[in-house]
Amino acid sequence: MTENALVITNAATSEQLAARAALYQVFSNLLAGSDLADMDNPEYWSATVDMLEAGCPALPYDFSASELLSALTKLDSAAQQTIKADYSRFFEVGSDGVKLPIREELSDAKTRGKKEELVRFYDYFGYKLEPEFQWQPDHLALQLEFVSFLIEGQWSQTAPEKQESQLLGQRDFCQRQLLSWLPTLADKSQQQIAQHFYNQTLQSCLRFVQTDFAWLQQQLAALENV
Repeated sequence: MTENALVITNAATSEQLAARAALYQVFSNLLAGSDLADMDNPEYWSATVDMLEAGCPALPYDFSASELLSALTKLDSAAQQTIKADYSRFFEVGSDGVKLPIREELSDAKTRGKKEELVRFYDYFGYKLEPEFQWQPDHLALQLEFVSFLIEGQWSQTAPEKQESQLLGQRDFCQRQLLSWLPTLADKSQQQIAQHFYNQTLQSCLRFVQTDFAWLQQQLAALENV
């Protein structure tokens, strides 16, 4: 985001949008794995803590990530490396298949065939994937980043109808994509790795997306009643 993108006149609204975008990006970073994020960089962890600490109080609704923050601040370098290895063990395909599918297409039979719809969302709003990531547009981290991208798009618009279009995109994407399979993934995670850092992350991520979706519905209901 750049300074000249701050075109919404209500400063509080701008702060809230920035906080929402930051939280989606935080969860995207944490659930990206080493293929999509530089997990060996200490700033990967410190920046996540900073964004959570700054973002949660600025959200337009109550959301606490205190347990996740506590877990993050306790991670030393050895624990960080263990978590990096665990990501592959939990979320990537091994000899026994995939334990916790981090891609929508692999998560449930009901989600099969939705990749085309997902790509249409990306294309319509101008979200471009780097060539090396185009084979997995349904990765959870990329879907979360896309919502952050939509929020930044809303932030940069001056015309109310264009801001409303970005809001609609956020609500529809969360409903049709993220919330169609993230609850299943979080449930499997709770059953299989209940005490692990990645389960804490997934449970917190699901609560955030659900809370944000409820807020989006309220915002759009208010606009429709004007």
